[in-house]
Amino acid sequence: MADEKKPGPWRDPAQDTLEWQMLAQEYRELLHAVQSGISAERGQEDLHGISEDLRGSGPKHLRVGVNAALSDHGSLVGLLIRKGVITGTEYMKACVEGLRTEVESYERMLSQKLGTQIKLH
Repeated sequence: MADEKKPGPWRDPAQDTLEWQMLAQEYRELLHAVQSGISAERGQEDLHGISEDLRGSGPKHLRVGVNAALSDHGSLVGLLIRKGVITGTEYMKACVEGLRTEVESYERMLSQKLGTQIKLH
């Protein structure tokens, strides 16, 4: 794994601050909550016998989509930070906010489907 202190294409000195570290921790926790929501949702779909291939969610389809999205996203973020449009901290705050919204969406959807209050985070 690359050294986290080593300058990268969009390294922000703020990454060494307590605020950044707290945001990064919350981001990891929210990602785990989204993962739990996706797993629960997929479990519901599997109960109905819907094939992964018909849903377009087989391993190959998922991997290609994820890799393309990550590459495109990283390139855009790097460009915006290098041009001074945003800072790394502003980017991390926006990512955390977006994942909070995603977790809340899964909590609402699963609560409705399962008929009980679901809390993922």
